[in-house]
Amino acid sequence: MIHETLHALGVGTLWEADARVSLSGASDERSLVTRSAGRFYYTGARGVAAYRALGGRGDRIPLDADAGHWAGSTVCSEILSGDAGDYTGRVNPVSPITLGALEDLGYRVNRAAASPYTLPLHGCGVQSAPAPTKATPPDRRPVSYASCAAVRAAGAAPLRRGDPGYRAGLDGDGDGLACE
Repeated sequence: MIHETLHALGVGTLWEADARVSLSGASDERSLVTRSAGRFYYTGARGVAAYRALGGRGDRIPLDADAGHWAGSTVCSEILSGDAGDYTGRVNPVSPITLGALEDLGYRVNRAAASPYTLPLHGCGVQSAPAPTKATPPDRRPVSYASCAAVRAAGAAPLRRGDPGYRAGLDGDGDGLACE
């Protein structure tokens, strides 16, 4: 829910200059996204400053291919990662990076309200599906998904609490609806 609310506020959706227009009709010509070598990067000053303060390198933040989410391999479980539900069984943190992106859009934020967050400098530690403990016929095999990406690939998203394959580790916000 928080992830989608951030999009509604413009994070990831109003980063391009042509997407922002004021009530008076005036345009803001700044673009907070750049493309280089076929990849998208976030370049907003406050978001990048927060990224660097957490140990990130460079003057831009890698984005997913849709240019609306932090690259999953860069931030792992952070709330604005497109892969947020794939890495942890806890609520995904709203990091100083995302608060910086809100500031870049003109919002006033309380930086002290950022969730505790550490930039994963050595990989994300992707969860893997447990191996079945006993051999079962393929048609009776228990359903288990390693990640929300696997749930989506199987066409099973979203999973509700009680559905085969549902587990708390896939439900990032704990609302009983996983991989939404």
